[in-house]
Amino acid sequence: MQWVSGTVVEIEDFAIAPEYQGQGYGFRVLKLIEDMYPDVYEWRLSALSISVGNQHLYEKAGYVVVGRDDVEVRYCKKKSISC
Repeated sequence: MQWVSGTVVEIEDFAIAPEYQGQGYGFRVLKLIEDMYPDVYEWRLSALSISVGNQHLYEKAGYVVVGRDDVEVRYCKKKSISC
């Protein structure tokens, strides 16, 4: 993880061992990380353009595409603020 600012974090090199992929571990780990840092307002991460499984995981976890090029897809997830 890299702190971009006090409330913005970028998750780098997120990976689940191949033998555990497709079993929900990635989703649960992302949720645990987010829950460990309740003051973070915005989460960022990216996936290689060819990593369709990672892209599916991130979108399932609530991340939205904010950029795309030939190499990677960039994602962001912001906390909603209720009044």
